[in-house]
Amino acid sequence: MACLIMYRSGLNRNTIIYTALLCFVCITTFGLFLPTDPFVYNKSLGFTGAGGALGLLIGAFISLFIHRDHEKEMFAAWVICAPLMYGLSKIACHVTGCCSGIEYRGFANISYHGEDGRFPVQLSESVIFVIIFIVGLIYFIKTGKSLVTSRIVVALSVVAKFGMDYLRESHYTSSGFISNNQVLAIVCGIFAITLTELTDRVLFKPGKVKKN
Repeated sequence: MACLIMYRSGLNRNTIIYTALLCFVCITTFGLFLPTDPFVYNKSLGFTGAGGALGLLIGAFISLFIHRDHEKEMFAAWVICAPLMYGLSKIACHVTGCCSGIEYRGFANISYHGEDGRFPVQLSESVIFVIIFIVGLIYFIKTGKSLVTSRIVVALSVVAKFGMDYLRESHYTSSGFISNNQVLAIVCGIFAITLTELTDRVLFKPGKVKKN
């Protein structure tokens, strides 16, 4: 999807290919080596959606300085697709049952390993983040405002991730006011906004007319 968005935005074919390769490497690297819970030491190796999203943003940001070709559209393409990647990754969480929802006996409740009915938090996240992707894509196509779209997508993603944690069982086993997942959502959001603002400052000189 990111490649299609870049192609539609007029990026050179080589830029699309090399940017995609770099982003895929960064997604895999950060997704595999960012701990499932960054605040708890854990030797186990597994793929995390948050790590993949961070890798995607880092790969896209590095690409800005390698390929000076429709930079803001290229960066926005990857930001827009980050919720899609995360949403699809939560389907795997649903299948394996790695993060249970709160107790819930209503419509569409699910059970893992003989547990009582649980809220389908993983599937709910999948639906919500795919919707965020669709909203970002439509806004980008309609307005062409790349960096504004990036900010909107990041803000919606952080709010969704933070809010959905209240429907996880793990949230209520946390000793703090907010859970580690919510802290990670805020940190990732700040990081993403920082990269977006740096993109705005680095790529466009003061006094240059900007549409976004």
